[in-house]
Amino acid sequence: MLISIQLLSAQSQLVNEMSNAVTELTGSFMDNPYHHSNTIKLYDLTQQFKKTADEVYSEALYSNHPQASSDLPYLRNMKGILKCLDFVVANIAGYSRGGIDAAEWEGMFHYIMPGFGWTYKVIHSTEDIVFYEYSKDNFRMVLAKNIRPKKDGGDYNANSFSCYTWQPVYKEHYAFTSRVVFGGNYQFVEYGDDEIKYKIISKVSSKRDIDL
Repeated sequence: MLISIQLLSAQSQLVNEMSNAVTELTGSFMDNPYHHSNTIKLYDLTQQFKKTADEVYSEALYSNHPQASSDLPYLRNMKGILKCLDFVVANIAGYSRGGIDAAEWEGMFHYIMPGFGWTYKVIHSTEDIVFYEYSKDNFRMVLAKNIRPKKDGGDYNANSFSCYTWQPVYKEHYAFTSRVVFGGNYQFVEYGDDEIKYKIISKVSSKRDIDL
């Protein structure tokens, strides 16, 4: 399935070929997020594509070739798509990322996911953090959005947050993850696929004024 923001009509054949490959790569995850082994393969491919896209972008940025300036918008878009894809598949593969800009996420992945049959909903919130659950077939993942504005420097309007799940044996809420999310950013929380069991979040908490 083709993604709706695929990079069409770039001037150079190389960028067109890269566009098609990134479209297939992204579509593979969007269509089949539930199989963990597939996501791990996509993580490895994403790292290769990110490196190639960075190299081609740098060459186009400083090139005097007339086609180069026409390719730059498509390459920027491609890099944005790969950044969003990496944010998800890296976390699933066990490699933490520091979060992703909310405008980038919402303008790229969040925007196209419904076209692949994904749904999302708010499952919890605090004063500063909104927790979204994204679903596709039997796959689930949760992202936390810091709704405070972006801030460069200082405390970055950062919040720490914790997510809890109910432990019926001990009759208490157990914190299974604690992370930090900057203002105007999303942070990955958890997922569930054919290898990792999804945890039902029973309670959340967050606080400001943390030491970074």
